[in-house]
This record gives sequence, C-alpha cells and structure tokens, in this order.
Amino acid sequence: MNIGNYSRKSIFSDKSDSTKNQLKLGREYAYAKYDVDKIIEYEDEGYTGANTDRPDFMRLMEDVKNKKIDV
Repeated sequence: MNIGNYSRKSIFSDKSDSTKNQLKLGREYAYAKYDVDKIIEYEDEGYTGANTDRPDFMRLMEDVKNKKIDV
C-alpha cells in the first residue's frame, strides 16, 4: 500500500510541531495501521492553510488524481 504523508506549517516557530515532526508522526501512524509498501512525503513550510496553492499540496493532489497513493 502506498501512503501519502503531508505536513504544512505557516511559519517556522518553536511553539508548534515542525513539519519534520508532523511527518515523523504520520510515518509512525501509517506503519501502525497499514501494510506499508511506500510512504510518499509532501511538505510545505511557510504556506498558509487558507491558500491551497502550495507546491507539495498540489503534487499530493496530482498523485491522488493519478492513483499513485492508496491512503
């Protein structure tokens, strides 16, 4: 099973989870819940959630559309 793992953070700050930590938690969850063949990671740091025009978010949407990920 191919898993998509996306993280986003508006600004760099020590007060909330970094994108790297979000990805780590996503990987841990995926391995705990699914039979993982591959995890494809997407990371947008410095982009607001109010705007969907984010590079890796767009890549994620393309991969979903092209059925490159299952979850």
